[in-house]
Parts: sequence; C-alpha cells; structure tokens
Amino acid sequence: MSTPLGKLVHISIVIVVLIILFNFFGYYLIQSKSQENEKIAVTLNIAARQRTLSETILKDAILLINIPPSLHKQVNQEDIKKSLTVSLHEFNANNQLLRDQTPALPAPPNAFKIKNIFSNAQAYVKAILAVGNELANADSLLLNLNGSLYMRELLYSAQKFNPMMEEAIAVFTNIINQKTQEASIVNIGKLISLLIALLLLGILVLEPLFKTNRKNYRELQAAKNKLLQEQKYLTSILSSQTNFVIRIDYKGKFNYANKEFLKKFGYKEGDIRSLDFYAIIFPKDIPRCQLIIDECWKNPGTLYKLLIQKPNKNNKNLLWIEWEFISLQNDSGGVFEIQAIGVDVTDKMLAEESKHETEQALLHSEQKFRLLAEHSEDIITEHLLDGTVLYMSPSFSKILGYTNEEVVGNTIMDFIHPEDIQQFALWEKLATSLAEPESYTFCYRIQNKEEEYIWLESILKPVIEHNRAIKVMCTSRNITERKKVEAEREQLLMEIKQSEQLLRTVINSTPDWIFIKDLGHRFLLVNQSYADCLHLNPQDFVGKNDLEIGIPEELVKGDPLKGIRGTWTDDREVINSGKTKFIMEEPAIMEGKPQVMSTVKVPLIDTEGYVWGVLGFSHNITEMKKTEESLRKKDQLLQAVAEATHQLIINNSLEEAIGEAIQLLGIKMQVDIVNVFKNHFNHTTQQVQTSQMVHWDSLTGDVLSNNADFQNKELTNETEMIKTLMKEDIFCSHTKDIAEPRLKKYFEEKKVKSIAVIPIFTLNQFWGFVGFSDCKTEREWTITEFSILQSFSSTLAAAIERKQMEQELVQAKDMAELASTAKSEFMANMSHELRTPMNGIIGFTDLVLTTDLHKSQREYLGNVKKSAYGLLDIINDILDFSKIEAGKLFIDSAPLRIDELVEETVDILNVKAYEKGLEMICHIDPRLPSQFKGDPVRIRQILVNLLGNAIKFTQEGEIFISVMQAGKIYQKDNKGFLDLEISVKDTGIGITKEKMSKIFESFTQADQSTTRRFGGTGLGLTISKNLAELMNGAITVDSKYGKGSVFTLHLPLEVANPKPQISSEYKPPLKKALIVDDNKTNRRMMQQVFEYFEIPCEVASGAKEALMQLDRLSAAGDLPDMIILDLHMEEMNGIALSAEIRKKTLAHQRPHILMLSAMEKNKYQQEADDASIYSMLTKPVKAYELYALLCSMVISTQAEEKSAPNIPTIRQIADTGSIMVVEDDPINMMLISEVLSRMGFQVIKAENGKKALEILPLHSPSLIFMDVNMPEMDGFATTKLIRRLPEPWRSIPIIALTADAMTGDKERCIEAGMNDYVSKPFRIEEIEAALKNSIMQD
Repeated sequence: MSTPLGKLVHISIVIVVLIILFNFFGYYLIQSKSQENEKIAVTLNIAARQRTLSETILKDAILLINIPPSLHKQVNQEDIKKSLTVSLHEFNANNQLLRDQTPALPAPPNAFKIKNIFSNAQAYVKAILAVGNELANADSLLLNLNGSLYMRELLYSAQKFNPMMEEAIAVFTNIINQKTQEASIVNIGKLISLLIALLLLGILVLEPLFKTNRKNYRELQAAKNKLLQEQKYLTSILSSQTNFVIRIDYKGKFNYANKEFLKKFGYKEGDIRSLDFYAIIFPKDIPRCQLIIDECWKNPGTLYKLLIQKPNKNNKNLLWIEWEFISLQNDSGGVFEIQAIGVDVTDKMLAEESKHETEQALLHSEQKFRLLAEHSEDIITEHLLDGTVLYMSPSFSKILGYTNEEVVGNTIMDFIHPEDIQQFALWEKLATSLAEPESYTFCYRIQNKEEEYIWLESILKPVIEHNRAIKVMCTSRNITERKKVEAEREQLLMEIKQSEQLLRTVINSTPDWIFIKDLGHRFLLVNQSYADCLHLNPQDFVGKNDLEIGIPEELVKGDPLKGIRGTWTDDREVINSGKTKFIMEEPAIMEGKPQVMSTVKVPLIDTEGYVWGVLGFSHNITEMKKTEESLRKKDQLLQAVAEATHQLIINNSLEEAIGEAIQLLGIKMQVDIVNVFKNHFNHTTQQVQTSQMVHWDSLTGDVLSNNADFQNKELTNETEMIKTLMKEDIFCSHTKDIAEPRLKKYFEEKKVKSIAVIPIFTLNQFWGFVGFSDCKTEREWTITEFSILQSFSSTLAAAIERKQMEQELVQAKDMAELASTAKSEFMANMSHELRTPMNGIIGFTDLVLTTDLHKSQREYLGNVKKSAYGLLDIINDILDFSKIEAGKLFIDSAPLRIDELVEETVDILNVKAYEKGLEMICHIDPRLPSQFKGDPVRIRQILVNLLGNAIKFTQEGEIFISVMQAGKIYQKDNKGFLDLEISVKDTGIGITKEKMSKIFESFTQADQSTTRRFGGTGLGLTISKNLAELMNGAITVDSKYGKGSVFTLHLPLEVANPKPQISSEYKPPLKKALIVDDNKTNRRMMQQVFEYFEIPCEVASGAKEALMQLDRLSAAGDLPDMIILDLHMEEMNGIALSAEIRKKTLAHQRPHILMLSAMEKNKYQQEADDASIYSMLTKPVKAYELYALLCSMVISTQAEEKSAPNIPTIRQIADTGSIMVVEDDPINMMLISEVLSRMGFQVIKAENGKKALEILPLHSPSLIFMDVNMPEMDGFATTKLIRRLPEPWRSIPIIALTADAMTGDKERCIEAGMNDYVSKPFRIEEIEAALKNSIMQD
C-alpha cells in the first residue's frame, strides 16, 4: 500500500468518508432551511394579508364616512359596518400571530430588523383597531361630527403601517431567496461530492480487480509448471484479497472463506466450515440467494451477481455486499462447488442513498417554491438575462390578463411602458457582474391585456452558477393602488403641512392666549399672543411653570381671602377629572394692569386613556366687562326712557306725562336738575320767547309746573347754546367753559357744574328744549347717553305731535261726520230728483205700450223702456257706489236665465252700437243649464258697464259677447255650482300695461284725455269689480294697446235646473243650411249653433262665394233647406243676393231664406217681403229665437199663420172703490192716476200732506199712495197724523210711493206707520202687487 496507487486508495477512502459526512450535513442543512422557509413564508403571507386588510379597513371607513347622497339608497351602511367589523377581527388575530411568531424568526441581523418593524407597527395597529371599532359602533350623528377626525387618524396610521409591512415582506422575501440559493448551492455541492465519491469508488473497485487479474495471470503461468505451488499461491492470494472470497458446497456449507471475510465479519477459520451460508444472511434475502445458487449449479461458468446486506457478527453493523457467484468445475466438467467474490459497496450505497435524499430535498424545495409561486398574490417570474420569460406564476394572468402562451418565450420588454424601459438596463449588468449577487428593487409601468398600464414593484434576484448569473428570478407586486394612495398621501401631506402652517399661523395670529402644560404645570407650548403679553418669546416658556415666568403667586396658587381659585387648582381639577372646564372669569395681569380672562381648559389624553397635559384657551374679556358695565348703565337709562315713553303714551295730560318722564330720567341718569322749556311767539312783542313748562329737583323730588320766574323769557339766536340747539344738536358744557356771561352766571348761582341741553323739534319747528344739570361733578357726558337722550327727545316730540294730531283728528272727525251727513243728504236728494222724472218716462212708456201700435213702434218703445231702465241703472250705480263705500250693499239670490239676462242687456245697448256702426255678436253656450240662482240686477249692472265701455271705446269693428262654462258642475254646501265666464271682447283703443292697474280705481280712467274724449265718471269698472267680488267672482282684463280689450266676468252661480234651455234631443227638420256673412266671427258663431242642432252647415264670406257654393251643391243634388243672409255685405246686399238665389233655383227647390239685420228691419221689411224672405232676425241672433223659428218653419209650412204680438195690458182689479194719491209732482200724479183709473179705481188727488189731511175726512179711500218728500208737510209727518185719526181713517193702508231709494228709506217708511213701499220709477206690475197685498188682505 506504499505504492502511489495504494496512497491514492487511502486518500480516496478518506475523501469518500468526508463526502459521506458532507452529504449527511447537507441533508440536515437543507432540511433545517426548508423548515425555516416554511415558517418565514407563513409570516410573509400574514404580513401581506395585514397590509391588504389595512387598505380594506381604510376603504370601508372612507365609504362609511363619505357615502354620496346619490348612493344612500344603493349602499347599506350596516353592511359596510359588518364588513368593517370582520376585517378588524381578522386584522387583530393576524397581529397576534405576528407577535407570537416573532421570537421564532431567523438569526440576526434580519431578526432584529423584523422585530423592530413589528414592534414599531404595534402602535399603528392599535390606532387602526381603535378608530375602526369606533367607526363600526358609531351612529350617523357621531360620524358626521367626528368623521373627518376619524379619517385623518386612520389615514395617518395606515400610511405609517403599510410601509412597515411592505418592508417586512421585502425582508422576508430576501431571506427566502437567500435560503433557497443556499439550499441550491448545498445541493450542487452534494451532487459534485457524489460524483467525486463515485469516481473514487471506481478507483477502489478497479484497483483490487486490476491487482487480482495480474496475480491470477502470474499464477496461471506458473501453474503449468507447479500446480501445487499455484494452489498454495492461490490460497495465499485469496487470503490476502481485500474483497471477500468464499466457496460453498452443494449443501450450502462453507468450504472456504478468505481472511478479509473472516476479519470483516468476525469469524474464525475453524468455525466457518461448520456454518451454513444461508444462516449468516437476512431471512428476507435467502430466497434470492437460493435462486442465484440454484442457477449457478444449473449453469456452470455463468456469473451471477447479487446485492445483499450482511450483518457483522460482533457489532451487528450492516454492510452492503455485492456478490458475484460462479460455479467451479472439476476436470471432468462437473460442478463441485460455488465460489463467490464479494465487494463491500456500503459506502457506494450510502452515497447513492444520500444522493437520492438530496434529489428528493431538491424536488421538495422546488415543489414548495412552485406552491408559493402559484398561491402568492405577487407575480413570480423567471427570466433569461435578455428578459425572455421562462416561467410566470398564475397571479401574472390574474393581474395582467395574459395567458401563459402569450408571455412565456417573449421578452418582458415588450410589455413595459416606453418611459420605464431604461430601468431594465441593470439586467445587462447582471450578465457581466462578477460581484456577490444582490437583489434589485425598482418600480415601473407594464401594459395589461386591456392596453392599460398598471404599476408594478419588482425585486430582481440573479441565479448564479460558476460565478456567473445564468437567469433572473423576479417577484413583482401590483402597486397601482399604492401609487394612487401615495399620490393622495403626498397631496394629503401637503394639505396637512399647509393645515399645520395655517393652524400655527392662526394660533400665533389669534389675540387669545393658547398654551399647553404637562402634569407638573410646566409649559410645553404657548402662542405668540401669550408670550407678547409677558414680553417674552414663546421658547422662554418651555419647561417652566407659571411662577418661573413671573406670574404672581396669588394668581397661580390662589387666595381664598380675595376669592381667587388659582390657575393650578383649575389645572389639577381638569387633570384629575379628565373633563373640560370653562372658567367664566379668571384674573390675570397684563403690563401691570389687572385683566379678566375667560378660559377653557381641556385635558390631553393619550391612546391608553391617560391624561398627559392640559390645553388652555384664554380670551381677554376685560373690555367686555367694561362694556357690560356700560351696557348696564345704558339699560338703566333705556329702561328709564322706556318708562318715560310709556308715561308719555298713556297719560292724557301732556304736562303730567312730561313731569313723570323727566323725574324718571333724572333719577336714572343721576343728575340733580331737569327742566323742560317750551317756545312760543309773542305777537305783541314780535319776539320768540320760551317758558319753563316742567321742573324737577333731586333734593325735593317734586315736579313743578310753569314756574312764574321762568316764563316768557326772550330766546335770542346769538348765544352759542341756542345756535347749537337750532341745528338740532345737543349742547353740553362745564359751567366754567360757558362763553355767554349771563348764562354762565346763572348756572354758577345755581351751583351747577355741568349741563346738557337737548332740543325738541315738532313738525320741523323748534318746539323747546330739555336741560339736565349736574351739581356734584363736572360730568363727562357719553355718546351713549346723548344717543338715548336724543331718542327721548324724539319720543317727547312724537308725544307732543300726537297730542296735536289728536286735537286735529277730533276736528277732522267732526268735519268728516258733517261731510258724510251732507253727502248722504245730497245722495238722497239726487236720487229723489232723478227718480221723479224717470218715473214719468217709464210709466207713460208702459201706458203707451198698452195701446195698439205698429210692430216697429212697439219695438222702439220697448227699447225706450230698456234705455230708461239703463239710465236708472246709472243712477243706481251712483247709489251703489255710496252703498259699497258704506258696506251696506247686499247680494240677492233669485232664479234667473243667464241667456235671457245677457241678451236683454245686449238689446238695450244694441242701439248705441248700431249708431256707431259696430257689429254686435253674442254667443251663449247652448249647453248651459237653463236656470241659475243669483242676483240678476247686479249681473245685468256689471254687463251694462262692460258693454257700455266696449261701445264707448270702440270706433270701428265689432263687439263679441260670449258666455261659456269654466269646468263642470261641482258641489258646495250640498248645492250644485257652475263657474261661468262672461267675456266682452272689443276692437277698440286698448289699454297700456302701465294704465292697466288704474282702471279699477274710483273716478279713474286710463288717462285724463280719455275722460275728455269719451266722457264718463270712472265709477263703472270700480262698481263692477266690487259687485263681482261680492258675488264671490272676479273681473279680469287682457288688452293690447291699439288692438282692443277683453274683459271677463268670472262668476260662480248656483245651478237651479241643470238641463239646457234648448234641448238637443229634438232636432229641427232641416237637412242642410248655408250661412252667408262677411263677418268671420258671426259666421263662426252661427256655425257653432247649427252644429249644436246637429244640422250640417256650409258658410260663405260673400255673395260670389255663396253662389259658387249653391252651384256646387245643386250639381251634387244637395241644396240647403235654409239660407241665412246678412243684409249688409260689400259685394252684394242680402236682398239682391236673395233675388239671385231665386233665379238659380226651381220653385220646388227654393230654400227658406232668413235675413240678418241690425236695427233697420222696418226700413227693409217691405223689400224683404217682396224678395220672399221668410223672416228677418235682429243681430245679434239669439239662439232660442233661431231655434223657435226653425221649429216653426215646419208648422208654418202646413198652416201659414202668424201669431199676434204680445201686447201688455192693464188688468182691472176692482169695479168700485177709491184710492187717495198724495203727490206733489203733476206728471207723476197724472201717471199714477191714469194707471189706477185703468185698474178700475176712483182717484182722490192731494198735492201735499196738509191738503191730504184736509180732504181725508170727506172721503173713505181703500188705500193711500203717499209720496215722502213734499212741500209744507212730508209723507212721514202726514202718516203719523193719519195714524192718530179716529177710525176708520187711522187703519187705511198707506203705501209709500217715493223716489227715495237709499238704504234705510223703506225701514223709515215702515217705522212712520206705512204698510208697504214702492220706489220710483215704478212698474205697473209693482203697483198691481202692492194693491193685491193691501186691498185683498183687507
């Protein structure tokens, strides 16, 4: 073994042993590294989850605090709170795990760093948990109040906590990478050592074989000569073999074992031959051994190998032996024994086993790496040095959206933002760097599959082999949200910095004192104002207490005798209670002067709930206290002025009121003397003088009036005091400073030291003045006192003016009552004087209408009667206005037909319209109820006013009256009501917008020129508006200047009969009608009437169009049954057109023709009859007249009979009897006598009351008609005297027949003893009714 080969064998054995030891150590090292990696990976995942949870908590908090109003219905606040609570519980549990696993972290320096990170993070973890729990349990009010504070604290804690977790994750990732690299190095070393061991084992195996072969060759050569020597020599060789050599016989017994075998396994040469070969091997290997040996016996010369474990006899160590079995033949070729050569391959097997374990460890490590990569939220990729992607974790697809095929094999540069590619230049350095491999961290933007860029933070770690980087491991994290948060954080930090600067600026700029003290009363902070007050710098306060900075001890520690608590007492109370305290008044010193401060002290509490200091705010209220004192005095003075004012108001005696007022002022102002002087003009001396009106003295307390010594004193404008007072200014001065000698001497004699004099002006006249004197001190009068005294002066002046006005009002009231009486008398006289002649006009018209008259005469007289009543309405307007002003006008409710009422009103005013050449058109909705309840007199009065104004202010064109229903019948007070709209539309001058608001004022028209041009009193619209409002209605107007106006009466009326006057159930027997009129409005109105009758209607605007229409209808065989023609048309008048129509139609086809005319029917009646015109209608056409005419056409066709006109008659009431008429007006006497005579009565006439009393005893009348206003003796006196006569005259019914129609006239007549009342002008029907009521009852 001393040969080089032998030395090499020894060295190989040593190296193999070392390699085996190295592999054992490597396996242990890899196992421990793997366990450490597992622990670190768990901690890393917890840290990453903590960072995610902090962001989740922050997002939930932001959403909880700042839910937009538009999302209140979509986002449930309770769900957010539940999510927040779950996150907080998990966050707290993970934090506990991190704290528990911290002691098991790897060795320093990383362990110290990680422990330091987790220790520092605990404060922010507590803050996040505390704020989060408060948010989860807070109600909406608390969220609104403290939301911003919670948000600020949570955001600050999260911003501090997340970087710490990221730093811990980075450290953990570094450790895992380092340990993975170390395991790789150990595995590589183990692999290399195994290769070396295999090489050495080969040397160990080949060296004996080579040596054996060489000896065998020599022995074979020598065997030829000396067989015995060969056998000996062979025996010696076998004995000296390093391998094991044995021979066994057919029975399995040992024939031979070399020394190496005996030595290795502890047998003796004598013992071996008695042993069975199968007895020294493991039972489990016996079947295989028997199989191999049996094969050897069967196949001589064939070599069989078998690897089994062989235990050592002494130490029982197991050795791996590789046996080669071969059968030995004798010279005859028979097998006599089996030889086995064994080689100890224990080291080889151990090496192979170690290699297998190493490979399993590598596989396990790789599986863990793959598992970590596939389940990690971070992206893990493997790259070549040129950036080509070799592997990507599933999170790559999850975050960026790419599939494995789209990325692997491509360079990562294809996905990087162009601006960030330069950051990957360090990859080139990795390829050439020979230095110790380091990890590189950088941030960049990468494009996802949606072509959007997101931010990644990557850690590059090169993989080194043979001192060169062969590839790069990359761990990347999506930091897009973090980038946003960082940007927001930067913005927030900037805002916080600005807020801090602003807060410090505000703190230092506020005039109030702001300070912070610790528990030892030492100042930690004061603002500039506090420092300036003590002439120190803010830094001079820090670390010192109140006494050390120079604040008096009694203010600091307190002085019970002086009632001072002391600032330290308040500090301790705040610290001990932990509650804020407000000190209303706290004494202080500023520049040696005592001050009063209002202080608030707030406890400063740490996160653990301990008070660590006091925050104070002190506001200087010294001036406020002075102001309060001034206000107190001012309040006293104001109270005195208020009481004085009260006296001036309630006291009817001006002098007494002034006396009590100055007494109150004098006491409250603490003056000694108060005087009130009144100015007046002396006509005798022609001078302005003043006299003392009231005097008050504080010594006696008495109020004196009109002191004789101070009456009629000359008031000159030359003195400074009077000049000042004349300017309405207050004069004040110390007596010693008065320049006027006489005035100064007077005050010195009275021992007055200062004065203040206030002027009193009423109605811009210098009425007088009030003087205040102070005899004790030279008083400095304040502006407040002057202001209050001026107010008192104004109040006193107002009281004086009020007294004067009261006197004037009494006089005005007397005059107004006289004027009202005169007005009433005038209105009564005017009513009487106007109604008296009206009685004759209306009465004689009624008498004429009872005679035989021509049709046209009867119509004319009917219009005269209507006009007379219209004039009577004008008279009533004046009376109504008087009643409205007095509030004595009442609305009646009686059945009425609205169509009749409107059409009668139109008839009355149609004459005026005709005279001006105006077209009057009336359209009444035929669907209106036939009967309403209302006041027909007042409605007619309004319509007359509206139509009269329309005619008055329209020079050409038309006037259109329409009555329409506004809505449907509705219920009110269990009665049916319908809103009507009665409109009067004209084409007159119109009204400007500026004048629109004035037209409803009394005695007012649009302008004065209107009054001069058109006349009128200006009362019509005023009365109409008031009447409409009394009927719960209104009048509206719409007008365009120069175009015309529309006045609309809106009137709610009770419905008496809802059925229309003209029923549409009966249809007139007409097939078609043709209307020819050049007025568009009239055509449209007539067409609507026929549509209501359900009669087809054609219209034409003139003769030419009408003839064309007839030709067309004739050709179609559809001629109209009736044609309505307007009399006046531009192309051809109606009569001529009627003649043309007669020419164009056959006798049996000729339609009925009606003619429309205004007021000249009689003028054209003969021509109309000659033209065979069926009838003439007066415009505006009345619907019910047209309907009656249409219906009568059928009857008249069968029997041409015309009904006689309705002639009014006076019916005879009695055959015999007499009635006395007492009337001073001859015309009225004639009228009533004629009426009574026709009724069958004898008339006894008396021209006045005196005459009636003279002739009454000579007659026995059945009734007396008594006028009221008569000369010599009026009707009231006459009636009273008649009631005193004996029977039968005292019981004769007396009916008042008077023109007095004012409110209360009827009542006065009844009180005087009359039985009934008829106003002039009377109607025959009224006389009939009165007679029936009086005579028939008797």
